[in-house]
Parts: sequence; structure tokens; C-alpha cells
Amino acid sequence: MDKTWIWTAPNADDLQRSAALELQDYLQRLFKFSAEIVTTAPADPGRCFVLGLTTAPHIQQACASLPILSPQGHLLRRVAPDTMILAGGGSTAVAWAVYELVERYGVRYLLHGDVFPESPGAFHLPDVDGVLEPILPLRSWRQFNDRPTGPAMWSLTQQQVFIRQIFKLKFNGIYLSLWPQHPFVDYEVRGIRRRSATLLFGQKIPIEADNIGREHLPEGPFLDNPEMLAARTFPEMLEAGRRLLNGILEAARNFGMHTAVAFQPLEFPA
Repeated sequence: MDKTWIWTAPNADDLQRSAALELQDYLQRLFKFSAEIVTTAPADPGRCFVLGLTTAPHIQQACASLPILSPQGHLLRRVAPDTMILAGGGSTAVAWAVYELVERYGVRYLLHGDVFPESPGAFHLPDVDGVLEPILPLRSWRQFNDRPTGPAMWSLTQQQVFIRQIFKLKFNGIYLSLWPQHPFVDYEVRGIRRRSATLLFGQKIPIEADNIGREHLPEGPFLDNPEMLAARTFPEMLEAGRRLLNGILEAARNFGMHTAVAFQPLEFPA
């Protein structure tokens, strides 16, 4: 098999470099070969994915007649039998160009992970010339609530996996909607300081041996967020809660996603 290259800019940022590494991993898993990532024009002949911003010199060198894209706009263009452009108006869009290509190889992105085709066929560069621009500029997902079946009960690792998957699906924002009883914000009103916190509106949902999915539930007599199990006092809960929320926000910002936090201090607990 001919050599396969992934050509990125020498000054590519973390998100673009991560997209190149993901493309390398997908190609390995799908077609069982390793593409080499380079930051200069490949010296040897072979197939080449040219990955980066539409304004980057190496992208312009590979194809000078590219459209002007918004920061979210991305394109896939096979400019020669052995050369594919994966470009975007911003770094997030460069990653989306990679995910768009991988979808065309048969991979599907679910909220908990990827599904790979049983028979992806022989490797090829798709004959495509597509430009994708969003109709909705903000596509956000509510990443926290207070329900036992929702993300309020997810560990930070589960949150991070989920955020990566919705990013592949081209969501570009998350928001956290917090209730005043949650262990995330410390405040006082007219000298009265918070002294307690709870999740699930204070409900005690027992965890027993015959619970369906027991192997996926945290250890403890009652359902709780796994990050909060060791917290006993309000300061401990506040510290654990802030660590969880900051981890969620950081995971989203690492993908260049918008973040927002909503808080209802006057919606007093029952």
C-alpha cells in the first residue's frame, strides 16, 4: 500500500493536532494502516490528507481556490486522486471536517461512543467537494439537571466522554442549569450562610443488590453522583461539586465550545 500522510501546519493549535491524531486513529481502526503526520510537504509520493485552516499556507498551496468560511464552516474536497483537503474557518471546524470524512467511511457517533462498520471496504479517498455551514450558530446541550436518570449522576469521566461525542455531532455549546440546593455555589443572604446541599431534590433513592444495572451504579446505600460519595460536610460537598463543574466546563472549552451557567438563587428549596 502507498504511503499515507496527514499534513498539518507547523503552528497548528492543540485542537487541530488532536484532530490529526484522531484521523490517524480512525484510519488505523478502519483500514489497518498507520498514516504519518507531518508539518511539511511530504517528501515521498502517496495519499495525503491536508488538514488545517483555510487561511493556512499549506492549505493554500494544496488548493488556492477555496471559499471564505465562517469560523464554523468546514469543507472536504478531493483536489487530486491522491489528495484530500480537510479545512475549516476555525480550529473546531477543522475537527468537524475530519469527523465528516470519517462518517463517510461508515462510522456513526452515538452519545456513549462510536459504532464502526463491520466491513468498511478498501481504503479510498472519497470523491467529494462539500462545503458545510451551520444554519444555527449555537447548538447547545444542557449538561446538568437534577434527575436520577440524567447527567447529574454522571462521573466526570462520563461527562468528558459525552462532551467529546456531542462535539463529534457538531454541538458547539453546553450549559449547566443549577438549583440553589446543589453543592456548587456558596452564598449568603442578609448574613445567613449556606450550611447544607443536596442532589435529586433531597430524594433518597436506595441502591440494592437487585437494582437493574447495579454494576454501573456507585457504591453506597443511596444513589449519588460518584464524585460526591466521599463528601460528608457542606465544605467537602462544595469542593467536590466545584471540582466536577469546573471539569465539565474545561472539557467543553478544550473543544472550543461555548459554555454557560444558569443559577436560580431565589428558587428556594422545599
